Amino acid sequence: AGGTAVAVASPTVLPPLKVFPPSPAEVLVNATEITVRAGRSLFVFSRALGALQRWLWESESRTQHHDLICLGPRLCLYRACTDNDRGALLDHRWRGAHLHLPSRTVTGVDVGRAPDGSVVVKVGMAYGQNGAVISCTHHYVLGGTGAMDLWTEVSFRGWSQAQLYSLPRVGLHVGLPTAVSSVRYFGRGPHENYLDRKAGTVVDRYEHPLPEMHVPYVRPSECGGREELRWLHVLPSAESGAPG
Repeated sequence: AGGTAVAVASPTVLPPLKVFPPSPAEVLVNATEITVRAGRSLFVFSRALGALQRWLWESESRTQHHDLICLGPRLCLYRACTDNDRGALLDHRWRGAHLHLPSRTVTGVDVGRAPDGSVVVKVGMAYGQNGAVISCTHHYVLGGTGAMDLWTEVSFRGWSQAQLYSLPRVGLHVGLPTAVSSVRYFGRGPHENYLDRKAGTVVDRYEHPLPEMHVPYVRPSECGGREELRWLHVLPSAESGAPG
């Protein structure tokens, strides 16, 4: 019939990025914080928490600051359970291993320079107890344009093969300001999809208001997944004045 899709191609779509002229990054280090000013970004790292506490973006007039990140990124090994997880008693195993509330120890916070002049902040963390330890190292690379590149190393010591196989998640948790109103992404959509139920989705670019990313299941559980995600663009509300 007319209008019926018989084939779908997945083009490469790059995210719409704004490029700002670089300027030398400045570093201020004291006993409690590491502060980096790069371009119009201001990064504040807490030594005690071993975390990026704030990422602020300055307006062109330098008179206003907008929060881009208000917590994290932090290692995240837990997620809400699904009915399948509960049926396999995985929720008891996860909570027994304290994955929902892991003990956290800062093992080091260091700052240096890359050969290109970028500032590199290296944060080491250790999670776990009773001999089962997870080591995590975050490498923040802060360039003169105000952008941040982050790569994270995670290693497990004292974990059995069965424990590693049933890990609910190995990811990062980031706290975003309330000014976020919608998301734009390139991946499978338009609706929620996962590894075992994605055949009816198409890889494309989508945009949704933030509340539409939540699925109101009768019994609250993991939801909102998007498979084969290439990039994600978080968009602020127009009233906030924050950069998109």
